[in-house]
Amino acid sequence: MDMYERISGVVYRIIDEETLIMKTENNSIYTLSKVGTSIWEKISSKQKLNSIVDAVCNEFDIERSIATKEVSNFLDSLVENGLVLKNIE
Repeated sequence: MDMYERISGVVYRIIDEETLIMKTENNSIYTLSKVGTSIWEKISSKQKLNSIVDAVCNEFDIERSIATKEVSNFLDSLVENGLVLKNIE
C-alpha cells in the first residue's frame, strides 16, 4: 500500500482553511484548497493512502471510489512537484 509523507523543510502557512506552500529551492508557490489542506495536515507523518482516503470521506462526506481517485491524483501531483515523498519505509 502506498505511503505518503511531507518533505521536511517545506515552508507553508494555513490561512482561512487554505494552505500556501513555498518551495524555497525554486521559489515556487502552491495553494491548496480546504480539502487539499486537510490532506496536507494528515501527511505531516507517514500515512497510508487508505487512511487518508478514510479521513477525507469522513470529513467531507464523499463517496469512497471518488475520494480514492481524487486523493491519489492530488498526492501524485504533490510528489511530482517535490513536496511529498511516496512509499517511505
